[in-house]
Amino acid sequence: MSTKKYSADALAAAVSSVKTKELSMHAAAREYGVPRSTLIDHLAGRHLGPVGRGTDLTPEDETNFQPY
Repeated sequence: MSTKKYSADALAAAVSSVKTKELSMHAAAREYGVPRSTLIDHLAGRHLGPVGRGTDLTPEDETNFQPY
């Protein structure tokens, strides 16, 4: 799996331009450098939640944790 090569702003702009019908999905993907499959997922509402499992420690516990 490779790392993404586009910014969150580019993704938001691409999704917005497709929703307003300013650009087609293919044109937005090409212009903003966002994979077409990523645009499809975001427009369909897939994979928008957090990734991975939750943590066992609260953020407060995490900051109070003292490694020995």
